[in-house]
Amino acid sequence: MTYEELERGMLFNSLANMGEYFKLKMFVNPIKLEKDLAQFENNWCPYSPSWGQRPPGQNEDTHSTRWGLPITSHTGDVMDNYHLKSFGGMQQYHNIEMKEENFATPTQVYHALPQIQPVVDMFQPDIGRVHFLKLDAGGYFPPHVDFVGACPESNDSLAAVILSRILNRYLWILLDRCCRDLASGFVLASRDIVNKVGLRGSYGDYCIRFLYGAHRLGHELHEVPYVCLVRRHGVSKTGTTLAQLLKRGLPYLTTPLRVRREFASR
Repeated sequence: MTYEELERGMLFNSLANMGEYFKLKMFVNPIKLEKDLAQFENNWCPYSPSWGQRPPGQNEDTHSTRWGLPITSHTGDVMDNYHLKSFGGMQQYHNIEMKEENFATPTQVYHALPQIQPVVDMFQPDIGRVHFLKLDAGGYFPPHVDFVGACPESNDSLAAVILSRILNRYLWILLDRCCRDLASGFVLASRDIVNKVGLRGSYGDYCIRFLYGAHRLGHELHEVPYVCLVRRHGVSKTGTTLAQLLKRGLPYLTTPLRVRREFASR
């Protein structure tokens, strides 16, 4: 993994930890936006038509239910529509290798919609394909993630990922929303804070207790995004099966109640 890939992975991890929705301090007027988009009525292109949205044998240009309008492209031309198809399939078909960064040139759509420009510019210089998506009746856009290659594949099962998210949300709500990842195990603190809060507990819950205790004693917490790489040796102590995950995770249900009582009088 290169430093650039690691840095992009950290940025993506930071964005993902913001949650499913992140409110921006900007406003887009939908009525004006719809009027401004009318001039590009004939520039909408079928968006990833290979994802099973049309019957076999029917032309994708006339039977598409999902349409895209490029805000950026690899040439800056709004009709540069082949990047709206499968990214991997496009590279294979044209026998070329391109990255997301190759699709960062603003199109006429970008220049014609001033209220959209701040939304796009806030992600500069780490920007790739940006486009509007329009669905016809019966159209859909399946949930998915396009961010591939920045981080190696994880050894964590889907169950581990889901349970980890549920646990962190549970801890976040019960412990005054002081920290989004209370069970990470990675903490950097001064000796004075360690001495005041103390390090006590067993596997995992010591971190929850220490972070919440520091918060209750008036110390400010700052979370730094990190990328958890695949371990080279050994097996995760958290567990690799659903039974192991539940066995290790159930004690965490009482941990926030216990640490709240402990620090209530301090």
